[in-house]
Amino acid sequence: MQKSVIIHECLTFEQATFEDMTVQNGTIEFVSSSLAFHYIADFLLLIKKINKALCEGGILLFFLEHPIGTYYFGNWNLPL
Repeated sequence: MQKSVIIHECLTFEQATFEDMTVQNGTIEFVSSSLAFHYIADFLLLIKKINKALCEGGILLFFLEHPIGTYYFGNWNLPL
């Protein structure tokens, strides 16, 4: 499901799943994602899709969970 919120005539926030994301090429100035990209099965396809959507000079800012954090949280028997 894609949601759109227009804040100002020059600023719109879009929220969508990667699979449902539809954007014209070269129309996005800024893409942000926090702790979500590591859930995407095809990371390369995601990056290619974002690259096409970004305008020249556009910015992709994202954060991934560090693998050691995921590893330790899932293995409670390890000494800390």
